[in-house]
Amino acid sequence: MALISADALHKSLAAGKRGGVFFLFGEEEHLKEEVATSLVAAHLDPSTRDFNFDQLRGTDTTPETLASVIATPPMMAEWRVVVVRDAQGLATSARTRAVIESALERNTPGLALILVATLPDKAKAAIYEKLKKQATAIAFPLLNHADVPGWLMTRARADGFELQPKAAQAMASAMGAELGVLLQELKKLYEFTRERKQINFDDVTQVVGSVPRQNRWEWFDMLGERRFGEARVALPVLLDAGETGVGLIIGIGSHLIRL
Repeated sequence: MALISADALHKSLAAGKRGGVFFLFGEEEHLKEEVATSLVAAHLDPSTRDFNFDQLRGTDTTPETLASVIATPPMMAEWRVVVVRDAQGLATSARTRAVIESALERNTPGLALILVATLPDKAKAAIYEKLKKQATAIAFPLLNHADVPGWLMTRARADGFELQPKAAQAMASAMGAELGVLLQELKKLYEFTRERKQINFDDVTQVVGSVPRQNRWEWFDMLGERRFGEARVALPVLLDAGETGVGLIIGIGSHLIRL
């Protein structure tokens, strides 16, 4: 099975597809935990949660414990859910790798096995490749700074709000690419604009607070529209706000590719 997106997984769950091995990997911890939580909620019957929900650490569990937990059938429910965080720790032992490989091959009825991992740099262990190909696998790389405004607008739309582009750019300029912080500020904005469902630049300045006078995306637009005089005047403002020459040059390249 090829890697899928988080959106594709949510659609699959909405269509009623359940069970199997789920491999959530990457450095973006907040989104990994969000998806892991949604998988647990989709499978677990709250009334039998105590009987059918196990959480383990891949760096601490033994092959025997892992095998026993996976082999235990659901009790008074359709599904049993096992979440293994720090699942990269399972790759260090041949015996734990064998347990995971067996789970992939058997597709145990009634089991939802959720492996949450942060892989080592340039990791090429065979077990990781098997998981990417045979499990329902989703990658969660760190969000690039250039992609933050678009991600914010998409997230707001999914939550029933319309975040205007300049408002999204202002948030990205003020807070960077830390998704946990951005989501907290989005929730404040939802509360502030809950009646009109529209979030504009003024809303961001009132709720978020200090917003840079100039942001990189507006400056890139100046270049794209050949407003070079304005761009030259605005450049010191960007640099005073903490931007660097190297960062802006890289950003220009990314922006032109998108155009």
